[in-house]
Amino acid sequence: MRKWLAYVRSWEMPSTGKWLILSALIGVVAGLGAIVFQWLVQVVQHLALVRVAGFPLSEAVAEYSPFPDVETTLSPWRLLLVLAAGGLVAGWLAWRFAPEASGHGTDAAIDAYHNRRGEIRWRTPLIKTLASAIT
Repeated sequence: MRKWLAYVRSWEMPSTGKWLILSALIGVVAGLGAIVFQWLVQVVQHLALVRVAGFPLSEAVAEYSPFPDVETTLSPWRLLLVLAAGGLVAGWLAWRFAPEASGHGTDAAIDAYHNRRGEIRWRTPLIKTLASAIT
């Protein structure tokens, strides 16, 4: 990451051009991240809620789902177990692999900005995304 930042700083272009390129790159990365997050949420919903708990989940008319509609029978006990297990798995992921990712993330971002020169471990956003999708 430091090499990349040093490379960007070495560009010989006006400030406006540099910010334009950086903002476009941030927009592309954020858009791809949103697509990955939406796909992860759909996978978790289909596997945990539809397949395990039998929750009758269907998309809105204009929404796309990569999974076909399945006829299921809702089991309240399995639904309760799936919800509890999802919370436990998400908490365990954050605790085990990225303890700084616990909470809503604003405090960690402020701490990284003020105390660690804005550096965040690469796995923190990945674990945070996965735990959020499971939740």
